[in-house]
Amino acid sequence: SRYSQDWYSHELRKAAASSNEMYKQSAGKQRNFSKRAKIIAWSFVGVVVLLVVLANPISEYITIKGANPTMLKLAQDAGMSRKGEVLFLRTNPQLDSDTQILNDCPALAKAINGNGGILQGCYDPAHNRIYLRKMPSDLYNLEIVTAAYEMLHPVYLSLYNTSQPQLNHSIESNYSSKTANNYNQDLVNTITSLVATEPGNKDLELFSLLGTQFSDLTSDLSTYYAPYFTNMGKTTAAYQSIQDLFSNDQHSLNILKSIINNEADLAQKYDNAANTAYYNSTTWASVGNQYENDRNYNIYLQDYNSYKTVISNENYSIDRYNQLLQTYNTLVSEYNGTQQVNQIQNAQSQQQQSQ
Repeated sequence: SRYSQDWYSHELRKAAASSNEMYKQSAGKQRNFSKRAKIIAWSFVGVVVLLVVLANPISEYITIKGANPTMLKLAQDAGMSRKGEVLFLRTNPQLDSDTQILNDCPALAKAINGNGGILQGCYDPAHNRIYLRKMPSDLYNLEIVTAAYEMLHPVYLSLYNTSQPQLNHSIESNYSSKTANNYNQDLVNTITSLVATEPGNKDLELFSLLGTQFSDLTSDLSTYYAPYFTNMGKTTAAYQSIQDLFSNDQHSLNILKSIINNEADLAQKYDNAANTAYYNSTTWASVGNQYENDRNYNIYLQDYNSYKTVISNENYSIDRYNQLLQTYNTLVSEYNGTQQVNQIQNAQSQQQQSQ
């Protein structure tokens, strides 16, 4: 019937509309799921990229945060940059006693000590370890210099693989300019000794030596050091302070020694003159010449008083010399540690002669 047909058509349209609505809802859910999936995927990629970018700074932060405070202070006092500090700290550096450093660096210690030198530190590339010799407080600056010196060994080794010809040329050029015309014989002697104890490592040692002892390097060589220091002058200043500590005492000792020698010569001159005048006085007295006796005796008194004054000054200079020498020998003993050293002997005080 017509009624039946209308009902059937209505139901078909209703079913079609319902089916279309369900399709739209399903398509919408698929689009929403696809959108969420893309958001999740890109978020994951972003996190990975962020972790890659932050991995090194985070690792450096952990290295510095967990570092031995003593080692971190050494790095800071040497003027190292963050990159230099991290490189140094990742070698797990440690302070050794004289006995420990001989055990930690046996081959190098044997070579250096056998050549008359003193081992202050070493770098073990096989285990990426730095060992530093612990010094007394008055020689702390030597620890600073040694820390920077040893840190520059792994720097050189890393640069060697990519910049070896240019790097070594720059090193040799700076060395040549500083030793031309016997300008710096001490540097020549140091390198000669290092070459003897560490054959084949001349440029490796020169790289550390130049970087810790000289502030007037050429720009091409300075570029290699720049990433590892914010203030390289701290290290070179620490090195100079150690040099001054010894050289100033040596200079003062030499001056005092010269003064003592001059005063000793002058005392001998007055002593001879006094003895001569005294002899003349007694000779004239024996023949009854009172005038010459008195005159020569007065000369004797003047010369003898001058002699006593000079002797007093000489003994004062000797006391100053011995006091300074004691300080100097203490420094030498601290520097050499357990190694036997021949100390300068104390000057002996002059005893006044009696007539």
